Amino acid sequence: MTEPKLYVPGQNRKADELVALYDRLSSSPVAEVALSTEERKASDPFGLSATKSPTEDYEAGKEGAVRFTKFFALLVQDFALAPKAALFMAELTFLNIFNAEDIPLTSADIEEARAAAFKYYSESREKIPSKSR
Repeated sequence: MTEPKLYVPGQNRKADELVALYDRLSSSPVAEVALSTEERKASDPFGLSATKSPTEDYEAGKEGAVRFTKFFALLVQDFALAPKAALFMAELTFLNIFNAEDIPLTSADIEEARAAAFKYYSESREKIPSKSR
């Protein structure tokens, strides 16, 4: 029985190129799989007239956060923002959101959502390997 081959970075240029290609492909939005199995009508193939009911589902919120983070990265790239300017943009955005006068939530509701997000972030951060930890 032959032992399985192990990938060692830098040992084989072709293998390195393939790994880089797979990384680019897996991070491409084109490669993302739509989780919805909902079939659209022929009269509205893009779902532009479809309406969804508001949801308090934090799982949907997590997916939105992933998309929002990707959009944030695009804006940083588009405006060629240095890290300090990028953080300024993020902070200003969320100051505007959290302090909007027409937000239909109580202060307690807002704090509850923020606390749930921070808890999820903190618990998830511990599971992700980091160069500094």
